[in-house]
Amino acid sequence: MRIKILVLSLVVASLAITCSTTTLAYFTDTDFSESVFTVGNVTITNTTNQSGVCTDMEKGDECVESFTVTNSGAVDTYVRVRVLVPTSLLSDSSPTLDITANGEFVESDNNVTYSETEYKEYVSAATTPLPANVVYDTSNITFEYILDSTVTVEGEGTETSTNLADLGIKIYAEAIQAQGFTNASEAFNNF
Repeated sequence: MRIKILVLSLVVASLAITCSTTTLAYFTDTDFSESVFTVGNVTITNTTNQSGVCTDMEKGDECVESFTVTNSGAVDTYVRVRVLVPTSLLSDSSPTLDITANGEFVESDNNVTYSETEYKEYVSAATTPLPANVVYDTSNITFEYILDSTVTVEGEGTETSTNLADLGIKIYAEAIQAQGFTNASEAFNNF
């Protein structure tokens, strides 16, 4: 009887050692991929400054938007600012705005669609990683209002004064961790 207990005890001990070793090996094993990077604290703070005439715009008024982004996270990041303008405001038949994208802002080749609205996209991306607690100043985008001061805003009826926000222009600032990518384009292609 004592031999059976001893044998069973040895079997149980062997199983416990085998299971713990296998589990340890499983959790300490690592696998790497080209697009995998370590998890870090990636956050940004965006500030939009306006100059010119940006409220109660009338024909010929220009509103200049300038963007400042701070990497408020703990790791280096790539940053991009995206400005989305409804394509209906830029139609050849009756355009509402004339847009000048200065500096590194680039007009995207393809339009993007969100919530059944088609947008022309303007993108500004930092080409080098932005370290933590460092500010990135993008260039400006100028919006010139080229209609008379009365305009029909979708879903709102006729307005006697026009603000950029009323026209459905959207602005996004985005960040992705720089580690694991060779440049900003590669990073945001994997975003």
